[in-house]
Amino acid sequence: MGVDPGAEHTGIVAAVCGDRVGSLTLHTHRTVERGTKAGMLPVEHTYIERVLLAVGAVTGGLNAERLIVGVEGVRAPSMRDEVGKRKPFDPEPLIATAYVAGVVMGVVASTDGIDASYLVEPGGNGHAAYGAYPMDLVSPAERLREGWAGRPAGQGIMRHVRSAFDVARAAERLDRPNRRQG
Repeated sequence: MGVDPGAEHTGIVAAVCGDRVGSLTLHTHRTVERGTKAGMLPVEHTYIERVLLAVGAVTGGLNAERLIVGVEGVRAPSMRDEVGKRKPFDPEPLIATAYVAGVVMGVVASTDGIDASYLVEPGGNGHAAYGAYPMDLVSPAERLREGWAGRPAGQGIMRHVRSAFDVARAAERLDRPNRRQG
């Protein structure tokens, strides 16, 4: 299973046998109208609760020989733009994302029935070519463009579940040394 925690959206995917999607969910944090200035901190308790309930529902619904969960972590932001100039930085989204990731990782690591949990390095998750993902993770609108399967996945809302899928695969790779030889 993979979790892509975010300040505003969290993608959760149960990947079974490496590439088939067992279930997917996407939870949205924002409870205020778009266009209004609302800080991301503190992270709303109801958002955390919805995310944790969804993680529990997905893990509880899996019938796996070995249940592995990956949670995407965060990394320090770049304070420079593409040409090397300093740029302003708002730390709120990063802090909120780290908070969500920490809560999810803490709960997952202490949950009975989960065999292993991994904090997965961010970077490129959810951005492979559309064709690299199961069809459940590519919206009908994303499939409209000619040659869509070879195009890099975009920035739409589905990027969170595609990222969670990649995180699940990364956790599976991280767990390979721990599997019992049969």
